[in-house]
Amino acid sequence: ADHRLERRSMPISRDFRERLEDDILYDRRITGSMYCANCGYNLKTLPRVYTCPECGSSYNARRQPMEGIFFPSDAEPPISAMAWALGCSVLAILLLVRSFNPFREDIFFVGLIFGVLAVCLIYRASGAVGRFLKFRALAKDIIRRQAEEDD
Repeated sequence: ADHRLERRSMPISRDFRERLEDDILYDRRITGSMYCANCGYNLKTLPRVYTCPECGSSYNARRQPMEGIFFPSDAEPPISAMAWALGCSVLAILLLVRSFNPFREDIFFVGLIFGVLAVCLIYRASGAVGRFLKFRALAKDIIRRQAEEDD
């Protein structure tokens, strides 16, 4: 028995076990270039569910539905986050400008609240844009590496 597999083992469902046995029975393997997330080892021709021979990390290369918190939302540009930030910024500027001619304390206070909200939304949007750009660069790098590997 592989000590690395025992160390990282955890209870698995019956459905998962049946699919794993089916993969082993029909000798289903990874057909394209796929790299280990820890060490970068090419997992091509290895079983779909196994451990990396280089670093011992377990992996599951079977296609799985991505739902809930696992949905790859970073793949899409954060247009709504940027729109909310822009909308709140414009509203805050309009309210603050309007409050000074003549000075109205109530409009100034509401404009100040929208200004703080706009700063928070801009901060959130900048993080979303950063994650999107990082995801996009990573995806391009993976596609480039797979194209070089397949050539």
